[in-house]
Amino acid sequence: MPKDAPFVYVSDMFDSSTLSISWTAIPEEHAMGRLLGYHVMYTPVKKADKPLKENVGVTTITVDNLHTRLKGLESFTSYMIWVAGFTARGDGIASSRVTGG
Repeated sequence: MPKDAPFVYVSDMFDSSTLSISWTAIPEEHAMGRLLGYHVMYTPVKKADKPLKENVGVTTITVDNLHTRLKGLESFTSYMIWVAGFTARGDGIASSRVTGG
């Protein structure tokens, strides 16, 4: 489990349903083992400037580089996004949560 968190950057909306994000690498000395990749987690939090009232789930994707595009997002919706590195022992410390969309 890495003992350091990446820093997430929301790059831009690629189109109305795709958001580009990137994050900083976890230094090798903080990986606490062989870093296998990153878990990118996101959940919708606001649609058309109105907070979502229903309990929505978290989507997790696995990435082995420092950027990805979140595809299939809903238009006019803001998403909370965070990233954690992982090793064979599990997820490390998650990044701060950022909003995009």
